[in-house]
Amino acid sequence: MQSSVSLVALAGSVALASSAVADVVAFDQMSGQPSTTWSIPSGGGSAASTGSRFLGMAVNLGPNNNVITGFDTTLLNNSGAAINFQAGWQVALNYWIYNQWTPSSTTSPAFGDLAGSGSVIAANFTEPLSFANNTFFFFTQNSSPGTGLVPPAASTPGVAIKPVTITSAGPVGIVLNWTINRNDGAGFVQLGGLTQLIVGGASALAPTVGSNAAAGPNFGYYRSASGESNGNFQGNSFRQIGANSGVMLRVYSQDIPAPGALALLGLAGVAGSRRRR
Repeated sequence: MQSSVSLVALAGSVALASSAVADVVAFDQMSGQPSTTWSIPSGGGSAASTGSRFLGMAVNLGPNNNVITGFDTTLLNNSGAAINFQAGWQVALNYWIYNQWTPSSTTSPAFGDLAGSGSVIAANFTEPLSFANNTFFFFTQNSSPGTGLVPPAASTPGVAIKPVTITSAGPVGIVLNWTINRNDGAGFVQLGGLTQLIVGGASALAPTVGSNAAAGPNFGYYRSASGESNGNFQGNSFRQIGANSGVMLRVYSQDIPAPGALALLGLAGVAGSRRRR
């Protein structure tokens, strides 16, 4: 069910990762979403909770977007208590990107043919900050902490990753997970309730770029409802909270021309070189 908890945008001193190149938006279920559709995924509520540590979706990317370069997303504290960040602490976004999606209601894996995975330090805390329970922060290039407004899409992602090439026609599986480094020698560790916002309900909007690959009108997303911790989900961990259910997410990509367009560019280059002789 959709949470009725009031969500407050987190304002703080964090250094966000950014990309050095201009990209294009390949999938967008963040732009224009009314705040009334933002929701806390079930499965959190304590530091030991595992049900929402991992979130994911099966998506169809926009045309010619076959090299994923980063994400705009949210960091949500639903651990049941404030997280008191200290100077030197970090949070990292872990990601898994798959070439295949197999919808099912069984324990079979939802995604297959891993295209790439990794971990990116998304924020370095430079001073103490209290991250209250049921508050969140936008990780986008154009984030506006404390406004409660969805930041607009930009030319670079809020969290840039090592480019991952998609080798299938899709749908593409995307799985995200946050971890925290308390600078205590333990490295990056999981924390229950450290997750992302989801969207859904009567006023929720469909993606403005790309599409959710699940069946409409409710579509849907995955969460680690069965305690999954390996960057994939069982088929029966698929969830919906009403119309246009999904993770509040933008996916960025390099806009790669179709093979025919590349061939034409090659011919133009040959013709140009001939003229210069």
